[in-house]
Amino acid sequence: MPRAQGANALLNAAFESTYGTPPASGANWFRIPFRSSDMGETQNTLENDILGLGRDAQAPIFDIVDNLGKVSVPLDLRNIGLWLKGLLAQPITTAATGTASGTIIFTAQPAAASTITINGVTITFVTSGATGAQVNIGASVTATVAALQTYLAAATGALATQNYAASGAVLTITAKTAGTTANSVALAATATANVTLSAPTLLGGGNTHVFTSGATLLPSLSMEIGYPDLTTPVWGTNYGCLVNKLSVKMQRGGLLSADFDVIGQGETITNVPAAGVSPSVLSALRFAMATGYVNLNGTALGALVDAEFMYANNMAKLEVIRNDGRIGGADPGVVTMEGTLKVRFQDQTLLNYAQNQTAATINFGWVIGNGQSVDFQINGAYFPKAKRPVTGPGGVEVSFPIKTGSSGNSLVVTLKNDVVGY
Repeated sequence: MPRAQGANALLNAAFESTYGTPPASGANWFRIPFRSSDMGETQNTLENDILGLGRDAQAPIFDIVDNLGKVSVPLDLRNIGLWLKGLLAQPITTAATGTASGTIIFTAQPAAASTITINGVTITFVTSGATGAQVNIGASVTATVAALQTYLAAATGALATQNYAASGAVLTITAKTAGTTANSVALAATATANVTLSAPTLLGGGNTHVFTSGATLLPSLSMEIGYPDLTTPVWGTNYGCLVNKLSVKMQRGGLLSADFDVIGQGETITNVPAAGVSPSVLSALRFAMATGYVNLNGTALGALVDAEFMYANNMAKLEVIRNDGRIGGADPGVVTMEGTLKVRFQDQTLLNYAQNQTAATINFGWVIGNGQSVDFQINGAYFPKAKRPVTGPGGVEVSFPIKTGSSGNSLVVTLKNDVVGY
């Protein structure tokens, strides 16, 4: 008799129009690659405390039903958008006909010798006598940005593939050719340049999906786990599933995955898939851990050993009285955005943020060729003071916890791929 094998287990998912009601089978269901799942209902039994019927135990009483689980998935180019929609709600999508662009916003005058980098070309700000790849710092931020635009507009080589426009403190960079190629044009700056980058690269030349935190209403899903190896296949359809948490760990090498905590309402066991025989498939293209980056206010963070971040909707289950023992739903609470950066102690960059109690913007991201990427931007990140322990003769490693507080979105995720929409 065949037994269920994890290698052949299947995960199908679809967004529900009505909470707790699985959609009809067909193309609105997606077959999703996954690493592990423990979704499914649990129901405890209570010891029967009736007396007067002898010493033998009476039949137990069945208690409430819970459906809490974790699903671990590869962080891939296309399917991750489905999970992000569940976590953060419907994204804003820019169609592929757009032209890649970005902005560099100057929050103050750049310091002398500070730099910005566009498409691999580094431009240095100087007080006077600019030559080569240099720009004079003007009498005001507006004057400096105007001088920068004049230099860039006359540049050749890698800088000549973009158009540049100056408006006050904002430099707008737009690719001359529409398409995905310009999404690989990198933007960077040193901290003393006093700039905010729109993203680590130009964006918009392909299908760009922007997910933001703080949505009032979040979509629910039906998720079914199938065991087709069995003589009579078993499908567990978990309905009323709400994505509560996301956690991602980042390191130098290895496999990149995303772990999601899910709150479900219930589960139905059947012998045929609710998705039908032909769910939609988004071809999986996994991001490589080795292509990752972490930028602090637009500048690559040096000596980073590993990192992690966690986003939580902090949902509160609606613990209502029902004759089936299930919850009535779950309501999102105040967003929590946390993380940790572990670095080799080589400078005071993070230490200064902690001591000065100032906020930063952190970008965690991964890139696949031709401008396809995912970028998790954490806004309003604060670093509590951290110890600098010496535990032996080797390098000193410091872990800086991340806590966020922002008047805007704590998390903005930009996903660039070839999916039409989510």
